[in-house]
Amino acid sequence: MAEALDLEVTAEGVETHDQLVNLKKLRCRLAQGFYLARPMPPADLDRLMTGSYRWDVD
Repeated sequence: MAEALDLEVTAEGVETHDQLVNLKKLRCRLAQGFYLARPMPPADLDRLMTGSYRWDVD
């Protein structure tokens, strides 16, 4: 439905690889949750955001 309405959706609460794979199959391009990154101090977040880190979904 989001695609038909031209909306961008972020899946929240992704905790497992299988959930991420299923979201990819559903063409969901944005996700957040403990599987991708735990809460962290600002300095760690700065390092994460300035790097070229990618999560492989396959």
